[in-house]
Amino acid sequence: MSLLGPKDKDIIAFIKSKVFNTLTTFTLNENVDSCYDTAHAALSANTLLYLIGLPPTEWRSKMLDEIYYTFSVKYPDEEEFVNMKTTMLGSNPSLAVVNEHSSIPHRCEDPTKALINLFELFRGKHDEIKANLETIVERLIIEAIGRNLPKDFTL
Repeated sequence: MSLLGPKDKDIIAFIKSKVFNTLTTFTLNENVDSCYDTAHAALSANTLLYLIGLPPTEWRSKMLDEIYYTFSVKYPDEEEFVNMKTTMLGSNPSLAVVNEHSSIPHRCEDPTKALINLFELFRGKHDEIKANLETIVERLIIEAIGRNLPKDFTL
């Protein structure tokens, strides 16, 4: 997975390109017939989830820094992520896990998308996110558990 740091400013235009998105989509799907603009975000989010579970090390810190930097320069204007971050900072942060079609009941985003946006807000020193943190994390946990229960599950 391609991750950047501040010294890599010369290739930011490339990581925002359709060619890069196609290559990243191929990494995920092993298929060049499609191109997902957010494929790199999916890889980054799942790597972030993996890194969270590791003990703190210099390598882990470097990886977290590079995930933050790459995500923040690749997707600063991506409407889907801007909307999610705005919702996280708003008055009803639990809606941040609901996808862009919020009129569809119980249709939610992959929790890792919300996780990487939450991570970027924290790393970006958006102190106002702290007020909504408990609600967002609670919603992420509910969504992550709910995705793994059978549809006919009852208590």
